[in-house]
Amino acid sequence: MTRWFAFACGVFAVLTAYSQIEEDEEVGTWKPISIPPGRQRADIIYSRIFEKLEYRKDFLFHDGQYWECIGALQVQQGMYPEDGDINSTLVWMLGNVEREDLAFIEIHRFRQENPDNIVGALTEAEWCSTRKLWTRIPPILERLIAKSDILGTFVLLERAYMEMGQWHEAMRILLLRKEKLNDRAVDVKIERLKKMLGG
Repeated sequence: MTRWFAFACGVFAVLTAYSQIEEDEEVGTWKPISIPPGRQRADIIYSRIFEKLEYRKDFLFHDGQYWECIGALQVQQGMYPEDGDINSTLVWMLGNVEREDLAFIEIHRFRQENPDNIVGALTEAEWCSTRKLWTRIPPILERLIAKSDILGTFVLLERAYMEMGQWHEAMRILLLRKEKLNDRAVDVKIERLKKMLGG
């Protein structure tokens, strides 16, 4: 039995009522869901567990139950350990409850397990940026920037080089951003930096 299937079955045991029934809004009653057998059945169960966790997580957040929301995110991260967006939200929520120590541990854990995940790298770089740890950002993002199409990776890396006074490196990132993202909005920054470089 694979790890994901075992995990799905474990969570399913807790959320059976949620994953096997849906509400008929027209008559206000409940009706069973028809689920096919085999692997397709497991996939549907897994998907419905995640879906119900999404609903539950949103309710908990808006209700101010932040630690319970974090618990739901941790379950989702266990279901999809390679998902950088879930990890980023989890880190953000830990910051909301002023547990920066746990946020950093979560960042480090995810990066160790998913070293090539661009969203995970961006989450770590953003964490460094808010603490003005500019020298830590290039080693995080440089190895991934060539294959990134996420604007934030270019913005943070260019900002780090500017803060460190490495203007030529900042220019390289701006030009790469313009080339890869076809971002004409960066032209003003390029021209301004050219003047700073005396060119």
